[in-house]
Amino acid sequence: MHSSVSFLCRLVEYDSNTQEEVSKMSQLIDKLLFITDRCQSEPAGYALCSSQDASNNLLCCTWNVKSAQPLVACGALKKMLNITQKLLIDKDSDVIVR
Repeated sequence: MHSSVSFLCRLVEYDSNTQEEVSKMSQLIDKLLFITDRCQSEPAGYALCSSQDASNNLLCCTWNVKSAQPLVACGALKKMLNITQKLLIDKDSDVIVR
């Protein structure tokens, strides 16, 4: 799974049209959010590097206004903030540093 998330990241990172298309794919966005959330993805067997790549994909989709708007509309950015807050609350975790 990591290789496919990593490959998607490279596509999304450099192409605003791809960012826009990905941000409109609600099932893909939900999957990226699931993989990003270590509370869910770690027990499901996803590696930390997959979580990092999934969050990078979401971040890249915020670089252009046209692709960020669907993410805001579907609540994905709010979910990302919640995931980040959970990671920051755990003082003993080094996940946020990685």
